[in-house]
Amino acid sequence: MMPRVMTLSEWRDTVARYAAARTVAEMRAATAYFAPLLNDGATGMVAGVGRVWDVSSQRELDERGQPRLLLRVIEPVERGASGGAAPARPVCLFVHGGGWVTGSVASYRSLTHGLVRASERIGTEMVVVAVEYRLAPETSPDEIVDDVVSAVRWVWENAAAIGGDPSRVVIAGDSAGAQLAVIAADRLRAMRATGKAGVESRSAEGRVSHALAGLVLLYGVLDFEALETPALAGILQMRKWFLGALDADASERARFDPIRQVRGGAGGGGAGGGRWPRMMVVGAAEDALVNQSVTFADAARRAGVEVELRIVEGVPHGYLQCGLWPQTGATLEAIAAFVCGASGGERGARSG
Repeated sequence: MMPRVMTLSEWRDTVARYAAARTVAEMRAATAYFAPLLNDGATGMVAGVGRVWDVSSQRELDERGQPRLLLRVIEPVERGASGGAAPARPVCLFVHGGGWVTGSVASYRSLTHGLVRASERIGTEMVVVAVEYRLAPETSPDEIVDDVVSAVRWVWENAAAIGGDPSRVVIAGDSAGAQLAVIAADRLRAMRATGKAGVESRSAEGRVSHALAGLVLLYGVLDFEALETPALAGILQMRKWFLGALDADASERARFDPIRQVRGGAGGGGAGGGRWPRMMVVGAAEDALVNQSVTFADAARRAGVEVELRIVEGVPHGYLQCGLWPQTGATLEAIAAFVCGASGGERGARSG
């Protein structure tokens, strides 16, 4: 079943609904309207991808009393023409947007499936693992970041089961998900530098230490203090829902602010220790957040990080979720090329 392509009038209606939202409930209602326009049909029925399967918690229940969804794995079509085992593929851990208070694996299906299809088009297939993190304001910001960190650790531990290469794991974040991607990456760097458990997995050679191979930041919320402008008032309100009582404390805001973490030091900084992975930063020229992509990329380069910056002309925030703009396919292919070309250079085996 092919995914439905929304119309431009439906897109404008969706943007208006989000702009008019003044409460978390209204934000979630806008997403409930928006998601079916992009994601008609049953999960796993989108043409161009292979197996789609879920990882759920056996200890936590969702609002329907079912095991809480943690991750959704989207695999490429199994070619199998050579008759041998398929080579281990790069893995893209996708963190959805939605202003920290809305959005889900299901509402971003068109984008996650689109990334897998883009990797197939360029001839280098990847696996996408989408994380169903818990939302604010019901969940604290530290717990939300922990959900993303746990997802990366799951990928490292289970790479073989999904046909993935644990040395080629990239986090990609969309909008608010880009902020979560940066902060999660920072925490993983700190864990690695201090020798804390959580960045290792067991292999035939013993314990293997891992590092992220890259970050992809899609029209992200990357500078919290720069939200204090009338044009970004709506996103500022979302930041306040995300941080809750912590929003009033400048030091706490800084702890969750991507640009302040990357400015922590040359090639390091942030929560401490370890180098930042290479980054791809994508901005939409018609997006009020576009300057955040530019300033963050500049700050990361000044900190010694390898950065590929792409500002895509003529497109708005969220354009990668639908096929209304011809730039969408080219951008998805560029992201796939970045993910498939990334390699975690700091990986190494330890006995144990």
